[in-house]
Amino acid sequence: MDMTQTNMPYQQDPQGGQTGQAFRQAPQTVSPVYTAPVKQPSGWGKLWAAFGLLIATQFVQIVFVFLGMLSNTDEGLLTVAEIGSGVAGLLFVLALGGKKLATPSLEGMSETWQIIKWIFITDLVIVVIEIVGLAYEGTFELANLWPLRVLTLLLLCAGVGLFEETTFRGLCFEGLLARMGTNKKGVFWAVIISSFIFGLMHVNFVDTNWAEPTQAIQACLKVVQSGVFGFAAAVAVLKTGNLWPVIILHGANDFMLMLVTNGLMNNPVNTAYVSEGSEGLAVIALYLTLIFAYSPSVVAAVRVLKEHPMPDRGQFYKANTYQPAPVYMAPQQAYPAPQQSYAPAQQVFVAPQDSSTQAPEQGNPAAQQAPEQ
Repeated sequence: MDMTQTNMPYQQDPQGGQTGQAFRQAPQTVSPVYTAPVKQPSGWGKLWAAFGLLIATQFVQIVFVFLGMLSNTDEGLLTVAEIGSGVAGLLFVLALGGKKLATPSLEGMSETWQIIKWIFITDLVIVVIEIVGLAYEGTFELANLWPLRVLTLLLLCAGVGLFEETTFRGLCFEGLLARMGTNKKGVFWAVIISSFIFGLMHVNFVDTNWAEPTQAIQACLKVVQSGVFGFAAAVAVLKTGNLWPVIILHGANDFMLMLVTNGLMNNPVNTAYVSEGSEGLAVIALYLTLIFAYSPSVVAAVRVLKEHPMPDRGQFYKANTYQPAPVYMAPQQAYPAPQQSYAPAQQVFVAPQDSSTQAPEQGNPAAQQAPEQ
């Protein structure tokens, strides 16, 4: 009798056993790593702190000027006021994190000069014209104590440069950069706003008769003329990262403008930014001439600004460098592992049946009778 072997299908289990059903193994997966995002400072805190300290420097200057008025020594205390408020501004810049800004250095002087040289040259031409006019009129008279006056003027101009640059290019401009310097547009507006504020500080809003058109035009042009210098100086600080080149050139420019009329002459000349009557028209013409002559410095500053790497959030802004510990996620299986293992199917041998031994059909009584004895 032939025997046929029939095998039930089964597959080897990965655990070492055998299973009676097909087993699909889950694909290998890598545990993903989740890192919490680091929140960066917005810059608002540095901006408000910078403007608060800017107001504090103005208050220091006002206190010194008020003391000078009480003691009738305006000129000497004005010099002390400028230097004192300038030193205060420098300390405030250091307190906000501008160590490189406040560190005395001549590095970057060449870059600064290339930006503001046309302003300096224009003012030098004005001084030469002024000297020629005084010589022609014969009204120049050398002061008796001119060396002392020149020294006092030098200290005053040094204080002015220190105060205005630490205040407007240090606190004001760098504070704006901390908030707005996230892109090129923001950096540009930080330069514009700080320059505009610098120009506003050169106008006496109380004594100006704003109802009189000539005086109003003079005041507006003075804001633009001073703002152009502020624009060039702000870009120079952005380029060099240091305040001292603009402090030195700012003080030197003021000293050059005031040397003859306020240092050497016996009768100092009081310069008014806004004049009345026919003199007002001459002042308007002067401001328009200066703005036009300063324009090459504006072009140079814009060129530097376009080439400057962005973003630039200044030296007051400190990015958050903290990195949180990574969190490892549990691996996920595409297919669940089998819950039960089965024993292997046993081999079954079936003998072939011939017609004589076939089982009787169901439902046939004849076929279901017992065989004969």
